[in-house]
Amino acid sequence: MVLVRRRWCALGLGAGAAVALARWWPPLTAALPLLGLVALARAAAAGAATWLATALPRRPLRDLRRRAVLVTGCDSGFGHEAALRFHALGAPVFAGVLLPQGPGAARLRQMASPRMRVLPLDVTDEGSVAEARRAVDQFLSEGDCELWAVVNNAGVLGVGEAEWMEMEDVKKCMDVNAFGQVRVTKAFLPLLKKSKGRVININSQASTIVAPTINPYTMSKFASLAYTDSLRYDMEKFSISVHSIEPAMYRTPLVQSTISVCKQKLKQIPNDVRNTYCEHYEQKFLKLHYLSLHLTAMPQSRTFQVVDAIEDACFDKDPQDTYIPGEGSKFTSSIKDILPFLASFTSKILYR
Repeated sequence: MVLVRRRWCALGLGAGAAVALARWWPPLTAALPLLGLVALARAAAAGAATWLATALPRRPLRDLRRRAVLVTGCDSGFGHEAALRFHALGAPVFAGVLLPQGPGAARLRQMASPRMRVLPLDVTDEGSVAEARRAVDQFLSEGDCELWAVVNNAGVLGVGEAEWMEMEDVKKCMDVNAFGQVRVTKAFLPLLKKSKGRVININSQASTIVAPTINPYTMSKFASLAYTDSLRYDMEKFSISVHSIEPAMYRTPLVQSTISVCKQKLKQIPNDVRNTYCEHYEQKFLKLHYLSLHLTAMPQSRTFQVVDAIEDACFDKDPQDTYIPGEGSKFTSSIKDILPFLASFTSKILYR
């Protein structure tokens, strides 16, 4: 029996359902421009495709003991949880950490397992990436496994609006979130070409939807998604698959720290700039930041949804190109074409 790639099957069924709905109820098509929901049919197709893709049974790979995975940003959050998950599945794990003496690295070392290798890895430093590559080469030369996947998870979150955001924050977000993916991937591609393995980039819904108050982060995530898509095209000739994980915000340590960061950045706005903004601007900015980021963020207890997606991208026989984990993420993705309007409307109301 010929096995059909499940994402194409799901997309086809979803698109067909959307077209059938529009034909069954013609006024819907006529009303779309008036309502400003031109992409409603596409949203229905995407929603159906996402549901079907996740509902169809998984077909996990076997013998994970021979499939090593490198994960960046394992100090906390998704990276830390993914490293633990992969180890529990039996795969050798290279857990890259920014702080080798930090609590996250210590927890991973406490496992005292030969399959859990904690590596100092600063994705913004060429020398650090090269040293991590040497450590991986040495481990692989001593065993019978191969590097199967690279999970580019390391990330930072920058805040600010266009006029007063600091260039250092923009550079840092770009260097970690976008250029970091490029550095790490380039360093390990020779090993992935041998294994015909996978690259998994942890992007964000901010890769496709502009969220107010976090301009530096959004810019970097748009860049990282563009890199992911272009890398996918380039790697097809080597049978290396490339996957994008695009979660909404979760209440990870990265997100929880942003309120205090916002307050600090607001205090640093020069007076000549501050005086051109509306009254009580700082309070209104913080309210908008809370509404757009924290109020809609998924609880930290649900981060397993993202780790499930990373696991599927790494070890399913037929992984999806794009994963949108979590119910909130799927809903946001289905209405993303009207979100710029909603964000603009909310901003106008708050800043009156």
